[in-house]
Parts: sequence; C-alpha cells; structure tokens
Amino acid sequence: MKRIISALLTLSITITMCAFSFAGVSAVENDVNASGEGLKYQIEDDGTATVVDHVKNDEYYVEIPEYVDGHKVTRIGARAFANKFYISSVTIPNTVKEIGREAFAVCINLKSINIPKSVVTVESRAFANSYIETAVLEDGITVMADVNGDGEVTVVDASLIQKQTIL
Repeated sequence: MKRIISALLTLSITITMCAFSFAGVSAVENDVNASGEGLKYQIEDDGTATVVDHVKNDEYYVEIPEYVDGHKVTRIGARAFANKFYISSVTIPNTVKEIGREAFAVCINLKSINIPKSVVTVESRAFANSYIETAVLEDGITVMADVNGDGEVTVVDASLIQKQTIL
C-alpha cells in the first residue's frame, strides 16, 4: 500500500513539475543552443555556458563536459536535469561553480553523483526527490542542499570526512 501511495505521489509531483517546466522553457527558447553531447545550454555575458537541459533520453551515465562548443561550462542551470528518470549517474567537471535550483530534482533513478571542489554554490532543492545513494565530494567542498528531498538543508564539509563517499 505504501508503494502505491508513493508511486501516486511521485506521479502527481512529476506532472505538476512538468507543467512548470514547459512554461519555463518557452521563455528562454530563443537563447538556447544545442550541443553534440545532447545538452542544451545558454551563453552567459562572460562567454561561459550554463547547461539548461539534457535531451539524450537513452543516456544513463551523464558526464557533463568541461566545454560545449568552445564555451566553458560553469553552471548547471535551474531544473536542467529535473525529471530525467533515466539518469543513474552524473559526473560534473571541475569547471562548474554552481548547481542551480532543482537542477536534479525528481531524478528518481539518480544513485550517484561526483561533485568537484570547484562547486561553491548548490542552490535549494538541487537534488529534491532524487534518491542519491552516493555523492563523492572532493576535499574542501561544503555542500548546502536538500539531498533527501524533504525540505531540510543538509550541510556536509568534505574536508572533515577525508575523501570518503557520503550520503
């Protein structure tokens, strides 16, 4: 019974988030570029790239590149990977400094993520309703995120755990 309720709740949240997701895409569609890596991105004023979407629906293991079409990737935008049920593992390059709000929200099969020490900002609910089992953090990174999807902020300082796998 709990599984049925959980599945229905997840489905209703997903439908709601999809509605908001579609509404948000049309506002920036003219500024979005596509890369050969299956990513959509925006070029910022400083020439860097923000990943805003992932469109390869068959890619379970995602490795975000350091550069897309010659632009350094420095940010994973809000909801960039949200609702990507097929993704199970993500590796973020050391060029990324920020992970946006709900960037990996409702990635229900996301089990592991590698976050480099270059990441200095993890916005709210970045991993909400994603059931991450392993997050590998480099020394020195402090993560403030809703890793359990319960609205509570968890703070983890990797320098205190000495390169251990956490979460």
